[in-house]
Amino acid sequence: MSTTPVAATAMVPVERTVRRLGWLAGWCGALAVAAYGVLVWTSWGQRGDDEAWVSRGAIDHPDLLVDRDLLGVVTVAGLVVTLVLLAAVGLARRTPRRALVAAAGFAGAVVTAEVLRRVLPRPGLDDVWADVLGEKAFNTFPSGHATIATASALALVLVSAPAWRRWVGLAGIAWASLVGIATVASGWHRPSDALGGVLLAGLWLSGVAAWWVARAGRPGPSRRMAYGLPWGLGLVFVVAVELWWSRSGIGTGVGKAGGTEVLVYVLGQALVVLAVVVLLTTYGPLMHHVVLEPEDGDGRPG
Repeated sequence: MSTTPVAATAMVPVERTVRRLGWLAGWCGALAVAAYGVLVWTSWGQRGDDEAWVSRGAIDHPDLLVDRDLLGVVTVAGLVVTLVLLAAVGLARRTPRRALVAAAGFAGAVVTAEVLRRVLPRPGLDDVWADVLGEKAFNTFPSGHATIATASALALVLVSAPAWRRWVGLAGIAWASLVGIATVASGWHRPSDALGGVLLAGLWLSGVAAWWVARAGRPGPSRRMAYGLPWGLGLVFVVAVELWWSRSGIGTGVGKAGGTEVLVYVLGQALVVLAVVVLLTTYGPLMHHVVLEPEDGDGRPG
């Protein structure tokens, strides 16, 4: 008589984790649609987005070289490195199927970003910055670079061992935030593009994680883990980088931006960083009380 209640109670954490990962994926998708609708399909949203691009202040600044060097890492070679890392972790931990699931989510996010960037229209609603925009008047939503950086971080969190998951997430926050900031600071993308890439990655990787936890998850012991310190340090780090990046370039760009435009630029960059931090600090701890089944009987779950 005692086994049935225990089993029913023990399965709650798995079901709750699956449900919350599903909600996270849904929220990412909804917010991505909202970002596109508001920042691309309204005149005031598009104007603010363009103001941030015009006033980025990095065009004639030496730090632009750093931005472009960083973005140069996120290329086809970067895609291959991510897939190799996922395969290596999967083989080392004897969890190749989970690595395959993470790789599928990563690839799905990257391919979706490339397709959307080519098919989504961008109406010409902003007549304030039209002369300055030039070749950037076409659609650039979502950013492939931001998608790749965020999706790689989330995929590596999924395949990591529980003891390493928080630190992989911390590194992922730094990596995805830096790439998101650099796409705007270098003039390759608007803030809405980077935000869309972050949310698209969250949609795909949260979705595949929910599917995998539902398939391979089992109840884990209730344990308190000090996630606050690394996540707090991560937030302090990305905010410090954001302030340094903004201060280093403000006022030197082609737009001759004033105080209002500079504020829009900083707010746009902060929004991208905030999305990265919230996504990764939610994604990893969602699997806090769930143990993922070892695939080959090696006794190393998680």
